[in-house]
Amino acid sequence: MPTRNAESVSTNLFVRGNRQMRAPFRRFFVALPIAAILVFSLAAIASANIVSKTINVDNGECVFSGNPPHLGDGVTPCGAAVYDPVNGFTGHITFVSGEGAIHLNDFICENVSGVGGPFTRVGGSYTLTLSDGVVVVSGPTTYSVTGGADCTDGNIGGTTAANYPVALTVPDGPPATYTVSYSLTLAGFDPANFTGDNSILNRTEELNDGHTNSPSVAPPQGTPPVPEAPLTVLLVLTGGLGAAWFISRRMRPSMPMAAA
Repeated sequence: MPTRNAESVSTNLFVRGNRQMRAPFRRFFVALPIAAILVFSLAAIASANIVSKTINVDNGECVFSGNPPHLGDGVTPCGAAVYDPVNGFTGHITFVSGEGAIHLNDFICENVSGVGGPFTRVGGSYTLTLSDGVVVVSGPTTYSVTGGADCTDGNIGGTTAANYPVALTVPDGPPATYTVSYSLTLAGFDPANFTGDNSILNRTEELNDGHTNSPSVAPPQGTPPVPEAPLTVLLVLTGGLGAAWFISRRMRPSMPMAAA
């Protein structure tokens, strides 16, 4: 039979063992909120006063990043990006109210199939127009972007205003945020230039502040639609020619025959 001392030693060892097993879990739950604070603090530094950005796709507005990204309902996967022949890439940008006068740069980034690595800038001549839903609040502003640079958190356009050609004034709240719609056109746009891409995104950078990316989505598909007006003119012209031909055919039998 074990003695009282032996039982006491056994109990102490059991309790000590349980404490040692529980210690890592206690440390984990203490560390978890600290890690969360650090992560969200870094995220705030990355996005700063630009809260979010969306991009319009062929089945709606792509709002939430993910694999796959989703529309505003949080359920429906996003389709391919849409490039309108007049307005180009479109969507919304949300800022923290009260920023005042700011300077922005806005462009498309692509992830090329078979290359790997980060998204990179698509170079070219861009024109950006911002609207508050009622009136144009900035632009249209045309500027050039050099392609090839990485679209990563630490790689932004520098600290000089020349690299941020779009001026915008963000008014005071309420509400706490200020949302504008954007229209971003790219000179010489051709969807064939994006067929080798896995996906694209629209990126906004703010001078001496942060940046935000839209969700990454499939590149635009197919041939961009032709504006309606040229087709209307063509229809009128062809209709007029057809009518003239028909009338001329109807007039031929009524013309007098020359005497033999």
